[in-house]
Amino acid sequence: MIRRGAIGAVASVLISSMVLGGCGSYKKASIDYHFGLHGAPTEAQQASSSHATRTYRALIVQASQRFASAAGKLQDAAHRGDIDEAQRQWAIAQASYNMVRGEIAAHSTTELTIAGRLQDQPFFIGRTGLHAIEQDLFTNDHHSLITDAESLAGQGTLLEIGLLRTVRTPSRIMTTATQSLGWVINDVIANPQEPYAQQNLLDVSATISMVHQALEAVAPLALDIAPGHLRTAQQRLAALEETLRQATTKQIDGDINITPNSAVPATTWRLLAVQLTALLSPLTQLGGDMDGFGTGRTYA
Repeated sequence: MIRRGAIGAVASVLISSMVLGGCGSYKKASIDYHFGLHGAPTEAQQASSSHATRTYRALIVQASQRFASAAGKLQDAAHRGDIDEAQRQWAIAQASYNMVRGEIAAHSTTELTIAGRLQDQPFFIGRTGLHAIEQDLFTNDHHSLITDAESLAGQGTLLEIGLLRTVRTPSRIMTTATQSLGWVINDVIANPQEPYAQQNLLDVSATISMVHQALEAVAPLALDIAPGHLRTAQQRLAALEETLRQATTKQIDGDINITPNSAVPATTWRLLAVQLTALLSPLTQLGGDMDGFGTGRTYA
């Protein structure tokens, strides 16, 4: 990695010896240097890039804080023996984790400890996390609930601290959104994640909410450089959200979808799968369109 000071020193040498070319390029010796597909970013594009980074960071930080808060309240409810409240806080924690899931390395110790399915957790981690608590709460077998809830509360604090450093470029934000959608298609609809609670729309809704907010974060830049792809993504997302709205029969805390699986017909699951897949294309295209734009601070 080259330090900012080093970059400035190199730049001063180059400027003194280079011959300026036209329209975002210059020549030094026999080598051509170019600023990329879009040329040097305008001030408006720099501002839009910075907006995307700051808005997305706020989304991730707020979701991690909500997760930590719910995990703490779940622990308190477990100690009181209040199963109804514990189930409510579990759902909030699960949805909040789904909002930040794309920022956690797949199959990492953090991911396996917090959200790994019980059959996927290696021996050195053991039975723990959201799915262990789900089993505790929805099988009337509460003997491990307090221990599991205490462990999750500790993980919540660490997760909140770790995600404070989230700084992503617009392209990376779209990449995370597409990866999150892929998880829903492959690991929620095709392979349900909540076998005990039977509330798989919980995962779908939270992930779609994350994608919606991520798209809003990059929208000013996307409108400038790729309005067609942005419009397609917004239209397909709106159709997906309408299908989800019609399928939803029960929510808590304003936005946590706990609709039981039994209330969602197979035709709706198939439609959701089709619409989720259709949304992947314009989001992926936007990620490519915005490649090369930084966080906004890069150009300062």
